[in-house]
Amino acid sequence: MNVFLYASQYTKYMGGHFRSLLTTAKYLNIGKINAFVGLPESLKKRNYIEIKNIFPYEKIVWLPKNRYLPREIFLTKYLQKVIKKQKIDLIHSFDLSSHIISSLYKMIIDKNIRICATVCGGTIGHKYPFSYPIIVYSKELKEMMIKRFQFNKNGIFIEKSRMDISLFRKDLENNNLKKLIPGKNDHRKNILFITRISNLKINAILLLFEGVVELSEKRKDFCLVMVAFSENNKLRKFIEKKIEDINKKIGDEIIVHAKELSSSSISLYKNFDIIIGVARVCFEAMMSSKPVILIGERGCSGIIDVKNKKYLKKLIKTNFSSRELNTTWNVQKVSVSIDYLLNNPKLMHQYGIDGKKWVEKHMDAHHLISAHRKIYQNLLKNEKQKLLLKNDVFYSIIIRWIAIFVVPIRNFFYYISKVKK
Repeated sequence: MNVFLYASQYTKYMGGHFRSLLTTAKYLNIGKINAFVGLPESLKKRNYIEIKNIFPYEKIVWLPKNRYLPREIFLTKYLQKVIKKQKIDLIHSFDLSSHIISSLYKMIIDKNIRICATVCGGTIGHKYPFSYPIIVYSKELKEMMIKRFQFNKNGIFIEKSRMDISLFRKDLENNNLKKLIPGKNDHRKNILFITRISNLKINAILLLFEGVVELSEKRKDFCLVMVAFSENNKLRKFIEKKIEDINKKIGDEIIVHAKELSSSSISLYKNFDIIIGVARVCFEAMMSSKPVILIGERGCSGIIDVKNKKYLKKLIKTNFSSRELNTTWNVQKVSVSIDYLLNNPKLMHQYGIDGKKWVEKHMDAHHLISAHRKIYQNLLKNEKQKLLLKNDVFYSIIIRWIAIFVVPIRNFFYYISKVKK
């Protein structure tokens, strides 16, 4: 069985869905399923080491960008060469653009090819992907797709296991961050916040900053180090100015934007006492035996305590995203959560140990092999594959093309509104 897993969103930075794709492909190969990977060539320059650490470079197909044609049109044709050369039986898409490409390929070029889709995010804005089976990471998303978009529940599978535990078991070299944290004293506790500077993440960033300001009125024995990439220079400059103003107001460099650091380094977590983030950041931090505070777009969910079963169930359902909350600006919960951990070092350690055990048991990517094999085998043995209406595909194409023009305009006005505040 030859499988081609790919995502086609052109970006310079590795997002969570790219890591999930590579991890899935790696473990399919371990399970004797011959998997190839397609990645946009825009990732090649900045992410070489990280990609190579996860997946063999010789089995990666770099998807080029055409200057004149939309990617969905260009890559649909380009995919034909890849499928023919590698004798691909099944193509597995991991983002909206690749879902569209897979469907166009099946409709226009090869009706017999089998297609599968994974929705990596926690929510969708319209009806996609366009065929069954569909793999999702959370029960919340499956329920939403069924209720809101009338997907067939029997065609959606939940498979949350996507952590490459083996990477964390390697003897990785620690990074020395002291020089990157100006004014750091030995008694200071270092808090790592990994995020992306974007419209979707801005509320979480500003909420955390306010929580830090509130806590700094009580204590200053900590430093928040933010590791965040951004492809929006205006938002990045806004955040950097915000950090500068906060530090000036407090009279100490309490927040640092560590541009030199990359979230792709697993050993990064070892240098910090507390980690803040959502989803994959939480899992990686827990694998590094670190206590985690979950702060997302809807607010602060608090300290992740895997022994609190009722609380944990909500986090699992929403893929550790903060979407279990009604949107709230709970600044006090941010400061109280950090303060509580700083005051209880033994509990900090225990949260880290418990979190690591939970991730090893429930998120190990070895679990995905049998689930994917079963999905693929059932798909290949069926004479016909059930597809959604063609209208859904073309609607998504139109939405995506409109977004090319609308999103930059929306980002500009969003930036202006934040600056005015």
